[in-house]
Amino acid sequence: MSEATVETLMNDPAVISDLNNLAAEHQKSGFVGFVGLATDDHPCTLTLKFESMVIDGKDDFLLHAYYESESTDLDEESNFLANLADRLAEDLLPLRENWSEKSIESYGAGIYTVFLFHNGKQIYGSV
Repeated sequence: MSEATVETLMNDPAVISDLNNLAAEHQKSGFVGFVGLATDDHPCTLTLKFESMVIDGKDDFLLHAYYESESTDLDEESNFLANLADRLAEDLLPLRENWSEKSIESYGAGIYTVFLFHNGKQIYGSV
């Protein structure tokens, strides 16, 4: 079994393509409007990246979702933030069938922790 790393995932062209496609789809989600990440006047962009963090002494993978927009209507208490995070994790899982064996091994059973950021500030996620 090879060493599972975030670098393995982030250097796999299929993973990068899937993250970019997923981001393009999700930045148009109705949930981004519900929480104020985007408005009619201020659309948002979304970048998805895998990051690693030591949790309980073990290196674990997280998905970081970086939303950028000029919107000032963000509701950081919205329950829809959890919906955004959950949907990202759910929609990413079936995409891995196109990834290299090494990336699938690195990804494992899936990402269960998603952190959301707005203009660089963390707005959702904890371990």
